[in-house]
Amino acid sequence: MATYDSPYRAELYDIGFAQEDSFASDGAVYWEAYREMRTNAPRHNSPYFVLDVGTGTGRIIRGLLDRSKNEKSSDETRFLGIDNSPHMLERARAAVASTDQDHISYQLASALDLKSAVSDSSVDLLLMAVGTISHFSKPGEAECLLEQVSQVLRPDSGRAYISVLHMCQSSTFENQPTPSEEQPWVVNQTSLSNPRIQYRQTYHTFHREGNVSNISSTLEVYDQTDPNAHRILHQDKSTAICRLWEDDELIRLAPTASLSHVKTIVRDNEHIYVFKKE
Repeated sequence: MATYDSPYRAELYDIGFAQEDSFASDGAVYWEAYREMRTNAPRHNSPYFVLDVGTGTGRIIRGLLDRSKNEKSSDETRFLGIDNSPHMLERARAAVASTDQDHISYQLASALDLKSAVSDSSVDLLLMAVGTISHFSKPGEAECLLEQVSQVLRPDSGRAYISVLHMCQSSTFENQPTPSEEQPWVVNQTSLSNPRIQYRQTYHTFHREGNVSNISSTLEVYDQTDPNAHRILHQDKSTAICRLWEDDELIRLAPTASLSHVKTIVRDNEHIYVFKKE
């Protein structure tokens, strides 16, 4: 999966969701999950707790909060987003309105150590959107992550929604078109905050080793104030690593972490697996 180790790559994340409806439309799934949480687990003395793992720039949390305001339920919910990229969290915090700061918080933390962010089994709704779990490609990491989910999820009523993108499924990976050094993919995009700032991302190679895929890319950010002279603002190289999943492999792994499969939501570009703590 992508790396977000600069403010420019963090903005590219937001640009991607602004331009790609098939990814951004997952908000409707998580809103329905939020409504089911409130229906199935009435709460009288303490707020609901929604944890967004790999929150990025806070897209999912902001969407849930905005919708919950319309139903006057936002005061009854605590939202926490965690991510391991300071640049992503900086954008997330900057997007929080002053009136919402009592309901939303963001924390720099690893998904492999959720207990550092959540001390007990109090999470009513845990979200891992847009294939976040595929970031964890080293042996044993996915199992560790599921164990962490189990430790923070509220027993019985808590639900975890975990997305696996189709592009990260072994059954579809081999049929996908890929770039090469001879025929790289070049994507040009414009900054959301300053139309003079342009991004050029070039994807060079895409290959598979076992259940892991690697894609190398370069990023060039430039100022196009003068159309005859591009001023380079930033350049970097990145290798994104993605774990590839066998069909329903996540369902088979879940019981090792005392998680049971509730249902699977199939979308055009992903499977979202829903689990509860046994």
